Amino acid sequence: MDELKIPLFLNYKERVIAVVALFAIFLFNILFEYQKYQKLISSKYFETEAKVLNQYIKKDYYVLKLKSKDGFTFYTTSKEKLKDLRGRVVEILLIKTNKKISFFDFIKGFYYVSYIKGILPRASLTDKILLFISNQHQNHITKELFGALYLAYPISKELRDRLSFLGLSHLVAISGFHLGIISASIFYIFYLFYRPIHKRYFPYRNIAFDAMVVVAVASFIYFLLSLSN
Repeated sequence: MDELKIPLFLNYKERVIAVVALFAIFLFNILFEYQKYQKLISSKYFETEAKVLNQYIKKDYYVLKLKSKDGFTFYTTSKEKLKDLRGRVVEILLIKTNKKISFFDFIKGFYYVSYIKGILPRASLTDKILLFISNQHQNHITKELFGALYLAYPISKELRDRLSFLGLSHLVAISGFHLGIISASIFYIFYLFYRPIHKRYFPYRNIAFDAMVVVAVASFIYFLLSLSN
């Protein structure tokens, strides 16, 4: 028996409508980004809050990669000795210079002169979990590694070079690897504690199914945490 194939579009008109709708969404996003771009370049001083995505030393200064609350990603530098700001939210003042920034640069990421006015206290649940993980270890490399494995925390060039030398870069590069570690950990921990309860009270239930439901809920919570990260 031939399988019943249902086409995505029934006629040419539906195809045109779909293409027009997708183009309209794309155009709206571009216009929205362009509005933010104009707001930035038209201001001599632009104050915002930004999350430090990465931080590393280059020659005699620090390079920071940040994502502002307005949604754009940019780079800045500092010759001051900075503590580890990765994952922290800072109040930052962007200072316009004579260097031209195109809209394409704005989209892909750009460099901007800035001044960090202050560091906001850790407030999100992700930050608290990261702090808890960090407090379990003394070595800063170990802190970074576990933060990267469990919360996709950005790693330093030092740790990245060590992982590359050992051929283990994929551990922190594969999308979903962190979720896999957490899911496996939750599954086996839940299975260990739930098994005696299951035998006594719920022998008719599928223990693996119950464990997978718990893992699915935990994975969804982790997904929400990653959105706030």
